[in-house]
Amino acid sequence: MTILLVEDDVQSVDSCKESATLYEKEIVIKVAKNLVEAKSLFNDEIDTAIVDIKLGNVADAGNSVIEEIEKLSLRIPTVIHTGTPDSVQANALKVFVRGENTYDEIFDYLFDVYNTGINEILGRKGLLEQQINKFYNSVFIKTQDSWIENGKNYSTDVVKKALLRNAIYHLENLLDDENERMFLEEFYLYDSDKNLHTGSIIKNRMSDKYYVLISPSCDLVIRKNGNRNVDVFTLCEIDSIENHGLTLRLENEPSLGKEKRKNISTILSNSKNRYHWIPGIKDFKGGILDFTKTISSDESNFVEKYTILEYRISPPYMKNILSRFSSYYARQGQPDLDVDSYLDKLKLISDGDKK
Repeated sequence: MTILLVEDDVQSVDSCKESATLYEKEIVIKVAKNLVEAKSLFNDEIDTAIVDIKLGNVADAGNSVIEEIEKLSLRIPTVIHTGTPDSVQANALKVFVRGENTYDEIFDYLFDVYNTGINEILGRKGLLEQQINKFYNSVFIKTQDSWIENGKNYSTDVVKKALLRNAIYHLENLLDDENERMFLEEFYLYDSDKNLHTGSIIKNRMSDKYYVLISPSCDLVIRKNGNRNVDVFTLCEIDSIENHGLTLRLENEPSLGKEKRKNISTILSNSKNRYHWIPGIKDFKGGILDFTKTISSDESNFVEKYTILEYRISPPYMKNILSRFSSYYARQGQPDLDVDSYLDKLKLISDGDKK
């Protein structure tokens, strides 16, 4: 792992290099004392960065280094190691405080991040970059005439979105193995703009109840006139897991019994038509989506009544929820047939044939 260390204190640099020698895995340290030196190393094979905030006489110079990394879209996992944590303004994975955290702790954390494969996926020469290049060379170049024609007939924004969708469809070919283990984190998309989408998680400001927005996407799109197709949204309530007997078990409590584990698994595996389990994440603890608890809310006072969370359910999972929701309400059933009399009739016919 190659680390860019942006640090002007000689003792701290020496301490970092000394700690690096104690690891079996090779750690290469490249040192920069300021923003100019750091920028000269950005093109090297840097896997991650440790940045001090106070560099020289500038109390917040490290913020500029991190902002430059972000501006250049380098996608280098970056942490801060500083004695002045109150001066931190830039985005970083984590802040380590000088005197409280050692370089060993920082290296351990960075290896954990590195082992997620984030560099191999999103790095400047990572898998995503390779596939984007492949799409450009193998798909766009061969279909460019059609896209050029689209550009003549439609607005640039419309064509850009269509081209983006096409690129995403090709990227999805990498993920066509349905046997892969899916993690709970994949259930949600992070939407910092908090726009309304099918699958948005909504919280009632007054009652603290949570809902999933299940209105169709086509109804939520804002048209050229600034309006949506509908002015009423459909929400489905998320029950608390405690209402279904799914209390969280503490570490010092005995393990779940076989029968209780079976009952919980039935709900979490969505074996009951009426319910759909919604996993928790960060400040939202999830719950049980109840298809019988749907409400409507006018767009006119929606923002006053509800808070839109930063998370929404990913499209593949939302499609499954909507499919189950439709199936639940579409089930017809039929009157019970007198099966016993029918079997008796068959028996009489069978006995008659024997004669």
